[in-house]
Amino acid sequence: MTFGSQWDAMSVDTGANLLLYPTTRVVFIFGALDCGPPPAHGNDYYDALMAAGSPFVERYVINGMGHQVSEYPTGLEALTQALLGLPVTNTAPPSYPLP
Repeated sequence: MTFGSQWDAMSVDTGANLLLYPTTRVVFIFGALDCGPPPAHGNDYYDALMAAGSPFVERYVINGMGHQVSEYPTGLEALTQALLGLPVTNTAPPSYPLP
């Protein structure tokens, strides 16, 4: 299988064939200031994981953060909290529509 064919088979954009993670925690961290295509793409993946029944999926929108997590103190704080399994704080409503 080539990289391209594997990407197409597993991508959420093309139907994805592995979306149920019964023992894996998946955390999405979006910036409230990120208005480009990535949040919409990430939300599609979030929705697909939820629809497949993955039980440990979380989604956070972080106040004052754009796209690059590492460039924002609020993003780094959220990432640290998520990695340590702590409650993610400093959340905000997004500046883009979420379902």
